[in-house]
Amino acid sequence: MSLKNISISPFFLAQLYKVPIIPDKLDDNRTEQLPPLSYLGNNQKNITVFIENNKNTWLPEDLFTLLTNILNACHWSLEDIALVNVSSYPDGDFTYFKHELNPEKVILLGSGFEKWSGNHLEKNNIQLIDRCTYLWSDSLQLMQEDIDCKKLFWKGLQDLLNLK
Repeated sequence: MSLKNISISPFFLAQLYKVPIIPDKLDDNRTEQLPPLSYLGNNQKNITVFIENNKNTWLPEDLFTLLTNILNACHWSLEDIALVNVSSYPDGDFTYFKHELNPEKVILLGSGFEKWSGNHLEKNNIQLIDRCTYLWSDSLQLMQEDIDCKKLFWKGLQDLLNLK
């Protein structure tokens, strides 16, 4: 057998080269431009809660109390979730967050999430996309001011909790 006629199976090559030989320069540059991911919580249950708050790093005290009450009603705590303020990442996209946090459930609170993750989301309805369950609703501020918004969110949250 000559070296010109060597045949290597694709499976063997995949095992041999588990890490890409040529790094993807676009992805490397993209992650270098973004600040390190900062989130509140320990993400033990792979639940990511996204908020949009330009005025505070996280939430003002009254809205943080509302979020804590919501988490308690679900039998969750900050140990279970990752709270991310997307205002801190204006160039971030969902792929970056998904790679860093590996969420199974995503709760999006605020406006501007209609096409988050590249898909059209319907407010207060759960959607399963790429093995991840999404629930998009109004901001905590709006829920605090409007009981109907809070009721619609709670209905969607109950649907999210019933998923296995």
